[in-house]
Amino acid sequence: MEPSKFYQTAAIYPSEDLKRILSEVTKVVALEQSKAVTAKAGARADIRPRSTSAINENLISLPEVSPKERKMVEYTLLWIQRVTLGIAKQNGWTEQDWSDITKRNSPEFWGFVTSAIVEWTQWALISYNNQQVVKQENNSGKIELYKIVQTAVGLILGKSASDAMALFAEQMAIDTSVPVDNVGTFFWNNKFNKRESSQWAIGPVIREDSGYLSTAYAYTYMTYTQNSWRALFIQSDYESFDLLVKGLAIRFFESGWDLVSDAVYERLKDLLEESIEDAPFP
Repeated sequence: MEPSKFYQTAAIYPSEDLKRILSEVTKVVALEQSKAVTAKAGARADIRPRSTSAINENLISLPEVSPKERKMVEYTLLWIQRVTLGIAKQNGWTEQDWSDITKRNSPEFWGFVTSAIVEWTQWALISYNNQQVVKQENNSGKIELYKIVQTAVGLILGKSASDAMALFAEQMAIDTSVPVDNVGTFFWNNKFNKRESSQWAIGPVIREDSGYLSTAYAYTYMTYTQNSWRALFIQSDYESFDLLVKGLAIRFFESGWDLVSDAVYERLKDLLEESIEDAPFP
């Protein structure tokens, strides 16, 4: 959804009925967490991208997932966006503030994102949080942007996520299908821009060897705006630019999602069609 319209229509605010549901979610997830989250016998992490989704300015890959799991991931990421907006508005952020790249690249904004997850998304727990993972300054040269993000993703979620990011980038670079191009274009049209700066989020979803789905939620701020989303995944020539990635790792608990999914859907249903695009890889 175009950022201005998102600001005007998308915010979620606290409500007593939601607090009651989330209280139950917290208990269920805490009980599940108390059991060791260890690898299942003979299980291996699943990192190969089978599909891609754009949730407004957030582009992700997914491994083999069920329709229910896809909804859990996509709806949760949209939920985090909406709750972050609600928190920002409660803290006096105007539409101009919300779209300002400099303000979005601030400890205050990152605090809003973290609060949205910790306080209002109890079925998706933060397992790693780093406000400044990678900062790279380049004067000029041939650069593959995804490799910078890949480094950050590896620091956030480990080698499996780094490898998944490389496979995701490889697939996006070569896939010329209309559905995938539609996803990339949707993502590109929904990123935040201001003059020559841009802000977007990108990262793979992987299935850990424990069976849980996790993602590296990596916000990327760049003092340069390319003409096409494909520029993120191929080598291109650049003049001077700065790039900063802030990220956190999120693990999804389906047991908690089962309790809250209906309430989340009721609050998202009017925005789903214009906020999410997805497509399978061949």
